[in-house]
Amino acid sequence: MKRKLLLIVLCILFSSNLFAQNKIIEYEFWLNDNYQNKVTKSVTPSVQLEINTDLDLPAVNIGFNKFHIRFKDSNGKYSSTFTKFFFYGGKSEDDTNSIKTIEYWIDNDYANRKQISVSDGNDISETLDVSSLSDGFHSINIRFKDVSGLWSSVKSQYFFKAGEGNSEENLVTRYRYWTDENFQTAKYVYLQKPVKLAELQAVFEIEEGVTESVHIQFQDTAGLWSSVFSKKFIPEADFEVFNTINTFSFQNRTVFGKTYLWKFGDGKTSTAVNPTYTYAQPGVYDVCLIAENKLGKDTICKPVTVIGLREVISNKAGNTGDGTVFVYGSGFTDKTIVYLQDAQGNKITPTRTFLYKLDALSVTFDFRGAKEGVYSVVAEIDGKKYTLENSFTIEKGTKPEPFVNISGRDRILFGRWQTYTLNFGNKGNVDATGVPLILVFSEPTGFDVEFPELVLNQNTQLKSDKNYNDFKDLPNYFKIDNLFGEAFNGRVYALYIPVIPANSNQSMKIRVRTNQNIQIYAWMTEPYFMSPIDKKIEDCIRIAMLKAFKDGLVDIGLNNMPVVGCIYNFWNQYLESSMWEYMTPDADPSQKSREKSWKETIFSWGNSALDLTVLIFNCAKDFVAPLKAYSVAIQVAVLINNIKGNYLFERECREKYKPLSQENKNIRAVASFDPNEIVGPTGFADGNYTLNNIAYPYTIYFENLKTASAPAQEVVIIDTLESEKYDFSTFSFGKVTWGNKEITPLPGLKEFTLDYSLKPENPNILRINAKFDEQTGIVYWQFITLDTNTMNLTEDPEGGFLPPNKNAPEGEGSVQFSVLLKPNLPHNDEIRNKAKIFFDLNEPIITNTYSNKIDIVTPHSQLYEIAYTPKPNVYRIKSKGNDDGSGIRHKRIYASINGGDYFPLLTTNEDVLYIELEPDSTYYFFSQAVDSVGNLEPVKTNYEISTLNVGIHNSDAVFDDFNLFPNPAKDFVDLEFNLEKENTVQISIYDLTGKLVLFKNIGFVDSGHNERLDISELPAGNYFIRAKFSNTSIIKKLTIKR
Repeated sequence: MKRKLLLIVLCILFSSNLFAQNKIIEYEFWLNDNYQNKVTKSVTPSVQLEINTDLDLPAVNIGFNKFHIRFKDSNGKYSSTFTKFFFYGGKSEDDTNSIKTIEYWIDNDYANRKQISVSDGNDISETLDVSSLSDGFHSINIRFKDVSGLWSSVKSQYFFKAGEGNSEENLVTRYRYWTDENFQTAKYVYLQKPVKLAELQAVFEIEEGVTESVHIQFQDTAGLWSSVFSKKFIPEADFEVFNTINTFSFQNRTVFGKTYLWKFGDGKTSTAVNPTYTYAQPGVYDVCLIAENKLGKDTICKPVTVIGLREVISNKAGNTGDGTVFVYGSGFTDKTIVYLQDAQGNKITPTRTFLYKLDALSVTFDFRGAKEGVYSVVAEIDGKKYTLENSFTIEKGTKPEPFVNISGRDRILFGRWQTYTLNFGNKGNVDATGVPLILVFSEPTGFDVEFPELVLNQNTQLKSDKNYNDFKDLPNYFKIDNLFGEAFNGRVYALYIPVIPANSNQSMKIRVRTNQNIQIYAWMTEPYFMSPIDKKIEDCIRIAMLKAFKDGLVDIGLNNMPVVGCIYNFWNQYLESSMWEYMTPDADPSQKSREKSWKETIFSWGNSALDLTVLIFNCAKDFVAPLKAYSVAIQVAVLINNIKGNYLFERECREKYKPLSQENKNIRAVASFDPNEIVGPTGFADGNYTLNNIAYPYTIYFENLKTASAPAQEVVIIDTLESEKYDFSTFSFGKVTWGNKEITPLPGLKEFTLDYSLKPENPNILRINAKFDEQTGIVYWQFITLDTNTMNLTEDPEGGFLPPNKNAPEGEGSVQFSVLLKPNLPHNDEIRNKAKIFFDLNEPIITNTYSNKIDIVTPHSQLYEIAYTPKPNVYRIKSKGNDDGSGIRHKRIYASINGGDYFPLLTTNEDVLYIELEPDSTYYFFSQAVDSVGNLEPVKTNYEISTLNVGIHNSDAVFDDFNLFPNPAKDFVDLEFNLEKENTVQISIYDLTGKLVLFKNIGFVDSGHNERLDISELPAGNYFIRAKFSNTSIIKKLTIKR
């Protein structure tokens, strides 16, 4: 490794720190070899630092002592250690020491040294005879002897003998330097213009680990060379520690070491430069590094602690449901016992414990009715008991709050796979059990999507069913032609997440490929299970099944269908019991036997459409064929999850299946984008607005450009978070990727280390160190390529872990993390974040600044006018709305006929509607706005407009219209369009509950166009039919009679 050395002449300051341009944020100092009692001081970040502090002198030795100090910069790197001698005379004024003799000599002429006797209190003034010295630079060396006969260290100072003329005008013109005894290889540096010695700064490179001394001379305008100044590089041992539970990596920070011996404190040793070590047992170990070269050796020791119980994630839960926590520690086995215990000795034992990954346990408790308060976490490991005192809190329970969002670039390269992250979690303090997740993708030509980390399980009861072969090859998604009542060609993945632990954040990878722009939507609904299944969910699914059958999908007698009671029994006895099957993928034997490791993550989820198929088939198998049950299941999934804008037709469904944390992401297909950037949570409108109670996921992308000359050996990424904005206690590292490889740290970790073999493509090892400093908010990642044999930075210029990106994604990488915002951030508060990326020893790349704003205000809407139009019984309704933030997503129009209950008539983002109403009925209307982040306008207590108070539409302009006949209709209805000009048309038919029962995207038509709709599968009754044109909509009433 090359290291730059800075020499400031006269000040004689040598520094081995390469990163002088960074700011100092901290320093630490200690006396003699007492590093264990070092004093650490944080300082205001600055380029230059002046220190004035008092030493506790009674704590030092009488006589000569050493004072050591080193500095930490904003990158988390330490400078080399600076050492000064000082003399301490005693512990009281009477116990003093004094100087008795001064000895000095010129240059290296110690044989002709001179000594001066000193009396107490006398100042010494000595004139040097330099007449015999040659012109040029020389050094004077001086040392002092005390009453005890001890000599101080030697102090040296340059001086210049100018010869004839004014020495002030004699300047340095060049200098030369060489290493060790290699004078023949001396390098000469010519100055652009002569300078005074005091103004000269000489910078040169030395080979660390090889060079043991450096020598320098200066030449003046008279052509005279100074005497040689030499600096010997005795090793200065130092190291940094990174760890993941009981595995530690030691990053060697020694200056000028050549060989190394590590002692890990348990009898084991290593001679690797940067070793990794895993401790078998908990304990406190002194790790010592002995660094040596032929000039000497240096030793430094630091303690590391391996805790039997290290941490609990999360450390709190509510007393109204289950709570799943991850327990991190050392020495866990399948027989480890974990429980909670209060101060009185009362225990809470888990309902389920299993070895999750590495040394981590997943533990589920039933906290229903548990006493609120503080508990200790206890683990019994191989007969020994370990306790985290007062580390867990049981609090008053709240509802589960599952959430989901999508992060990643808003651009994708044509035809190339690109990775996006589905971030999900639970803000509630009880587990969310059985959470429906809906993913919707637009599907242009050439679109494809895959879920590399997802296994969709098929449970054992389904596999044992005699009709299994009819189910096993059903697709994992179904297609739709509209979304939320608008034309939309896409596919839907209706998934089922078994458990999202309380107070947790997780993420899953999605890979997408497309040649055109795409949209992704994601939302969750309330969890299925609160043990037993929620009665309203049961009612919603039962009603949805009945409506699906009633709408003509299956021709059976409804009175004979045994759905009452069947859903309740089936879901509680079958789906809830099989939920735990989803927790462990049905892997092949090789996958089951793989090492417990967090290098990869596999999610095992259910397929809601398939589960509903099983439910429907089991509840109606005497009437329904297996594949027909799947068709019904798709309709039920569409209905209860509001995919087509059904307005959650029944009260049970509106309460239990309302979308939670609805997110969408628009992605543009492009030819290129910035390869080094940071991307955060997807927001809305110009301010990129989000809610203030969500986890903020960030991804930092980096790339070794295809034009690079060699693979990158070391990459460092630094991100600094604002303490005023983020809740540091919720920080968690996420995925790390490079090329086509990736690892996923355990949930909740704020520090980890990992060695990853790059074989067979590369013989080296990639070490990944990551650490989050909760005091400073600094997030730090280091990728470093190590030689397998020496565990030092590889010397092979082609051996780096990240090659030039000639065949993407081989030269690409990314890091992720998530953190919650602090509560109660004000509306419009801006959240900004950027990062620095270092490739090897190059200057840092500063990423873009990613920003979001907070939206916590509700939108406002109003229906303010209803007027007659020239068309009989057709009314024009005008609305308006505003939102100071993310913008109005849509307005829900509610109607009441003749004073009856209000029902959701439609959802629209238009300000002008035309609707045909019955002339002999009275209608009342109000609106409710929803903004883009989900803030909902409060429901109004009174109507806003009514047909009792209708104005006159004075405009004689012709507007787009349509006629329908016959009306009433039976199996078909014909539509005739009267248009000002060619226009797009979409037809939607709704029943009186607001359910969308038929949709057709007609496309571009001319005035006079006729379209026949097949309504033969719709039951008899009254409906609203809506024709949506490019700028307006017209709604009319349709009656079907049979």
